[in-house]
Amino acid sequence: MEKNKFIQMQNEMQVIAKNLPLLKNLKEKQVCCSKYQSDGNWYRGEIMQVKGSICKVKFVDYGNFDLVDINEIHEIKPEWLEIPVQGLQMTLYNLRIAPESTVKDCAAALDRLFEKMLIAKIKNRNPLHVELYTEDGKSINEDLLATPFFIEIE
Repeated sequence: MEKNKFIQMQNEMQVIAKNLPLLKNLKEKQVCCSKYQSDGNWYRGEIMQVKGSICKVKFVDYGNFDLVDINEIHEIKPEWLEIPVQGLQMTLYNLRIAPESTVKDCAAALDRLFEKMLIAKIKNRNPLHVELYTEDGKSINEDLLATPFFIEIE
């Protein structure tokens, strides 16, 4: 049921968000409705930083960020706030980036994770640590440890 409400909200947002009032007196931690530049769609967001006419916005249901012009940051309908946030921040269990690795190296290793369905096994709840598996039970965490970009936390 919640998934249907989320999808319905997303569809409605694409139609009416641009006509909602612009958000005034922008400040950090303010919720908004904002356009994501990469795909041109509207999403629920949280302002993380304000610098002149540009804001850094976190899109709360997906976890990504974008720099957004203040003219594309709108008020959010109160009923859209009643739908639970879909994105969760988590860390891969028992892994960290190797000291000599670059962000580009790690991103390339992680990109392939998004090509298939994954199962997350929760190892710790606070903070949220997960171990990822493919549908056939293969550990993604172990695959990442086999690359030079990640090391095991001891």
